Amino acid sequence: MMTQRKNIELHADDVVFDIAIIKNASTEALMGLLPMNLKMEDLNGNEKYCYIDHHLPTSIKKIEMIKRGDVMLFGDDCLVIFYKDHMTTYSYTTIGHIDDMRGFEEALSKAVQLVIR
Repeated sequence: MMTQRKNIELHADDVVFDIAIIKNASTEALMGLLPMNLKMEDLNGNEKYCYIDHHLPTSIKKIEMIKRGDVMLFGDDCLVIFYKDHMTTYSYTTIGHIDDMRGFEEALSKAVQLVIR
């Protein structure tokens, strides 16, 4: 399967970041739900997560190293945005990645309400 990328926007307070998404069944289903206003919780000082009201298709893979800017799906209904690098033993479905990291960690560590368009 050929991988294509397309951008969607993540709004963290007044800062906007482009998420370069990976084309797969999960992202296609997620894009059908946009725009989404998400109240995200902080976990471990390195990620924001939110359980959404829909179950998305998955392509779960074991990820050893999370990179700052990774956007993943945990299970089939938990959207996770990582703002720090770290090792993990968990498995995720890849949604995409934020490439332009200027102000990203600061914006995400403070933000509670995020909007994805």
